[in-house]
Amino acid sequence: MKKLSLLLGGILICTTAFGAQLQLKAGFEPWRETTNQTNTFDPGYSLGAEVLFNAENHPFDYGIGTQWKSKFKGSADGSIKNIIPVYLTGKYHFMDNAFYGVARAGWSFVDSNRSNDGMYLGAGVGKDFGPVNVEAVYETIDLQGKSKLYDNSRTQVASIQFGYTFGENTRVKLAREAAAQAEAARQEYLQQQKAAEEAALLNKLEQKVVVADNYSVNKLTTKDIDMAKIDYLVSNVNDRQGTIYVDGYTDNTGSKATNLKLSEKRAQEVANVIEGKLTTENVAVKAEGKGATNFLNNNKTKADKLANRRVEVYFQANN
Repeated sequence: MKKLSLLLGGILICTTAFGAQLQLKAGFEPWRETTNQTNTFDPGYSLGAEVLFNAENHPFDYGIGTQWKSKFKGSADGSIKNIIPVYLTGKYHFMDNAFYGVARAGWSFVDSNRSNDGMYLGAGVGKDFGPVNVEAVYETIDLQGKSKLYDNSRTQVASIQFGYTFGENTRVKLAREAAAQAEAARQEYLQQQKAAEEAALLNKLEQKVVVADNYSVNKLTTKDIDMAKIDYLVSNVNDRQGTIYVDGYTDNTGSKATNLKLSEKRAQEVANVIEGKLTTENVAVKAEGKGATNFLNNNKTKADKLANRRVEVYFQANN
């Protein structure tokens, strides 16, 4: 146990120093026997730990580990008190990380008067369930100190091991950071697009648009109020703050005073329509008569005069 404590201390130091993952394990070993089948053992259990490093660009983990295996009881009862393997391990994830293969190679310290320390090998398959994992592993341990892969004096073990991992997988962390950066870039792009669209919309709303023209001489009524333009303006300023300016005009017929008064009335009529459609108090409506000014043409024909009898609107946002 002293050896195991020292190994676990070393593993904790490595984990802290190198920012690796720490995996604690507990296993059940339902099958234990020697390769020459002269000795069979009762089922046992194991405790262990691994330090794992994650390859950044491949589904591969590697590291070091150790275990403590409980006393081997059976036909050779008492001959092996416990076994402590220390090993290098590698895990390769496949099927989109649904499963992984595991391989181990190292050295076993055997607490026994009749057996020696020897080579340790293991292979199996595992699956992650978040930080929890389950592994089915076949292990073989040399008991003669000959370090031979195939030897008549090897202990064979089949185990089911359960682990809990502390620390985040580097690949998962990098993938999450990359996804976060991509999402931040996407959000920034969307904000830029929204800002550009709002700027274009605001620029469009701030341009003067004729919403009514072709007024009869000295009349307030017209059949040519463009409700579509008014609806577009209102729908795009209801969530803003500012002022809608409504300017009325006349042609050059009549006196200056008459034209000014008439243009004011035409502007106010359209302003009343706009106010009736607004659903916010953050937008003011200001009607103003401009009289016989800002002509669109030279007023030479009847069509020219009809065009100049008009009402224009535009929006100005608050700074």
